[in-house]
Amino acid sequence: MTLDQMRYLIKIAETHSITAASNRLFITQQALSASIKAMEEELNVQLLNRRSKGVVLTEEGQHVLKVAYQIVQLHDELVEHYQKEKGKNYRGTLRIITNQGIDLLFLPKIISWFYKHYPKVKLDMQTGTAEQIIEAVEQQQADIGLINVLEFEGQCMRKFELPLKFISYHTNKFVYCTHRNSYFGNYKTISLKSIVKKPLIMVPTDAPEEHLLLQVVKFFGEPEIIWAKSTRLSRLLLLDNMGGSINPIEGAVAMAEQYPEICNIKIKDKFLIYNGLLLNESMPQNDLADIFCKVVFYLKDEALSEFIS
Repeated sequence: MTLDQMRYLIKIAETHSITAASNRLFITQQALSASIKAMEEELNVQLLNRRSKGVVLTEEGQHVLKVAYQIVQLHDELVEHYQKEKGKNYRGTLRIITNQGIDLLFLPKIISWFYKHYPKVKLDMQTGTAEQIIEAVEQQQADIGLINVLEFEGQCMRKFELPLKFISYHTNKFVYCTHRNSYFGNYKTISLKSIVKKPLIMVPTDAPEEHLLLQVVKFFGEPEIIWAKSTRLSRLLLLDNMGGSINPIEGAVAMAEQYPEICNIKIKDKFLIYNGLLLNESMPQNDLADIFCKVVFYLKDEALSEFIS
């Protein structure tokens, strides 16, 4: 039995759902189910009962969960202790440029962790548009860029040439969220061509022309946009049946579980938004940049899960 399998069981227990757990862990439902089945075969017990309202742990599953919590906690405490001791030896400044969307979603958790483990390192944080991020990394004015990239109908809408290198740490897949009493409330699937016919709730960014979801829907028309200043306001507008919204699957699943009035509808059109790191491979070796990149991948699950809870 591996640490990953223990973490999988913990996430299932927290979400009571294979679907929600797989979305938060960024693995397929098939892979998650196979991993749990392998645990059951190794231990020769049944860990889960699947019911209409979700997944619950068996009595044996609850016992394994308790042990899994203890082992994972001890492992994480051990890793954190030695990383913290090692971090005391690092000094210097790490220059990072990002856009507003990634900053609100992800960076606070990363920054807090980095300062805790590398207290003598200064993080020089900047925000900018996509073009400003690319220019800063290209001109070596920033060590790392955090940027979003849109893929629509299999075609990447922004390509990077060497020495720039884009590394995705999360792929956003989307569904259409709406009130069950709305015009689309009974739909099983929906096209973007239909979505733009009704009011669309969106959270603004500093550069509206770079809003990737807005770019996607504008392929199909000029929808009426209701700008919500925060994700909380967006959710309230959905609950008031003021319009629909296009949300990442993991956030949409969590929201629908919390608010039964809201339903998620599969979007027929194929588009993805990648969150990623932008690096300049011609820059000299930078240990701090390497550490930051590893921290991003180490903490991405926990940070994103907290955001969508």
